[in-house]
Amino acid sequence: MDAAVEAARRAVDRGVPGAVYNLAVYVAEAGHLEEAVDTYRSVMASGDLDACGNLGLLLEDLACPAEAERVYGEAINAGRTDLWLNLGNLFSHEGRLEEACAHGDLRCSIDPASMERSSRDRFRDRAADRPPHLRRG
Repeated sequence: MDAAVEAARRAVDRGVPGAVYNLAVYVAEAGHLEEAVDTYRSVMASGDLDACGNLGLLLEDLACPAEAERVYGEAINAGRTDLWLNLGNLFSHEGRLEEACAHGDLRCSIDPASMERSSRDRFRDRAADRPPHLRRG
């Protein structure tokens, strides 16, 4: 993997389009997670929203759910509606099941084709399975 990281670094130095994104991917795969976060952020700063999904997932892996939520939210507000599912999954993993359901419903109302019914129902079913004293209401 080090060879891939070094090749990506050389491509970045040469100004190859997309090289910074590729570097972020390779650095993350090599286990250099903090550097990957910084690299994905530089990709996002250049206006490339393709990095948002990977950055959000990486932040979740680093136990930074508030930052992941912020990244997903910014990307969604900028038009990346495909990341509603990531945000719903984040809420679900945190036990925020009602919010996960609400985001699934909102995503479906905005872009019905973007989310399978089974994914939306998964959030709702998990919320319904919680004991009443753990449900938000």
